Amino acid sequence: MADMKALAAVVIPLVFLFWNRDKKKYPPGSKRLPLLGNLFDLPSHHAGERFAQFSKDLGETSIRTTGSLRSQYILYREDSDIVYLDAVGKPFIILNSFEACNDLLEKRSNIYSKNFLTHVRNGVGGSIISLAYGLPIKRVNDPWIALSEESMTQITAAVVPGKYAVDALPILKYIPEWFPGAGFKKEAREDGTVRPSFLSCSLEEVKKCDGVAERLIENIGGMYTVGGTDTSVTAVQNLFIILLLFPEIQVKGQAELDSVVGHGRLPDFEDKPHLPYVTAVLKELLRWRPVVPTDLPHMTTEDDEYRGYFIPKGSIAVGNIWGIMHDEKTFPEPSKFDPTRFLTPDGRLKKDKNIPDPEMDATFGFGRRKCVGLDFGLDSYWLGSTYIIACFHVTPELDEKGNTIPPKFEYLGKEVIDHPEPFKCRIKPRSKKVVALIRAGYDETSECI
Repeated sequence: MADMKALAAVVIPLVFLFWNRDKKKYPPGSKRLPLLGNLFDLPSHHAGERFAQFSKDLGETSIRTTGSLRSQYILYREDSDIVYLDAVGKPFIILNSFEACNDLLEKRSNIYSKNFLTHVRNGVGGSIISLAYGLPIKRVNDPWIALSEESMTQITAAVVPGKYAVDALPILKYIPEWFPGAGFKKEAREDGTVRPSFLSCSLEEVKKCDGVAERLIENIGGMYTVGGTDTSVTAVQNLFIILLLFPEIQVKGQAELDSVVGHGRLPDFEDKPHLPYVTAVLKELLRWRPVVPTDLPHMTTEDDEYRGYFIPKGSIAVGNIWGIMHDEKTFPEPSKFDPTRFLTPDGRLKKDKNIPDPEMDATFGFGRRKCVGLDFGLDSYWLGSTYIIACFHVTPELDEKGNTIPPKFEYLGKEVIDHPEPFKCRIKPRSKKVVALIRAGYDETSECI
C-alpha cells in the first residue's frame, strides 16, 4: 500500500504537469517520442534544408474559394514558417520565413538574444588578423592563421543547432572563454611588433580600467577573427564555384568591369554604383548558397506568444536563413542561380522592400546575434570578388589528355559554416597588365597582408 501511495505521489504531479502543458497552443511540430521528444529529428547536417522541409511537411491545409460568381472550393496548403521541436524537454523554435525572424529575433531581440584556397585563406584571414591585432602575416604557413583555423574548426562544429545534447544551453556564450584571442594580443606586444589595430587602440582606451574590460576586449578580438575569417573564405570559395559552373556569368561580369574600370587599374568602391550586374551576381551568390545556412541560436528569456502560438521561456530559436533565401514564393525557382532577380528590366539594381536583401536582411543573422562586422564583411566580399572577376579567367581542370574535367562540388553541411569540399580549377591572369597590377599590389603589402 505504501508503494502505491509513493507511486501515486510521483505519477499524479507528472500527469498534471503534462495535462496543463498540452492545453497550451504550441507551433506545429512533428510527433514526439516519450521523454526523448524530437531529439532524433534535429539534423546533424544540412540543417537549413532539413528545417525548410519541416516547414513544408507541417503546413496546414485550408479551403479557399475562387471568388467568382460560381465559386469553386479548392484545397490550399500553406507552409508552416514556424516549427516547434522538443528535444528531451528543451523547446526548439525554427523560423523559416523572413517575417517570423524579423518579428521575433529583431523586434523582440531583448527576449531572444598551392592549392589556390591556401592563398584565399592567407589573404582573407591575414587581413582580418592584421586589422584586429596589428600582426604581420606570413605569405605561407603563417602560425596565427593556422591557430585561427584550428579554433574555427572546433567552433563551427560545435554551434550547429542540435549537433550535441549540450544545445540545451546557448553554447555560444562560452566560446570566448577558450578562444585564443588573448594569445594573439599578448604575443604581439611581447615581440614589439604590434601595429595600430582595433585591439591595441581599444586597450589603450581602457588601460586605466580593471582587468574585466581588458578581458572583454580580448574576447571581442577573438570573436572578430572567428566571425570574419572562415565565413569570408567560404564566400570566395563559392564565387569560384559559380564562375566554373556558369562561365557566361564570368564573361558578362568581366565585360561590365572592363567597360567601367578599364584595364589600367583595379576596381574600387567608387565603381560600385556603375557595376549593377557584378553586384547582382554577388547578391545572388549569398542567396543561392548562404555561407551560414542557419542563424546562430537565440534563447527566450521569458514566455512569449506569436500568432496565437505559445513559446515557452528557455526555448532555443533558430532562424532558417537557407529556408528564407530558398522560399519559392519570394524567389521563384530558388535552386536556379539567376542574378537578374536583383535587376530591373533596364539593368539597374532592383529595390523592393517586399523581397529580403541577401546582403542586409538575413544572411548576416538577426537581432542581438547579427554579425557586428556586417559592413566590413560586405565591403571585403564585394571588393575581393570584383578583383577576382576582373583579373582572372577561372576554368575547369584538364585531365592528362587535355580534356575538360566536369566540375563537381560537394557540401557536407556538418558545420555552422557550410563550406565546400576542396576542388580543383585553373586560374590564369587575363593579361600581362593584370599581372603588373597584381605585382604592384603585392609590393605595397609585402610586409603585411
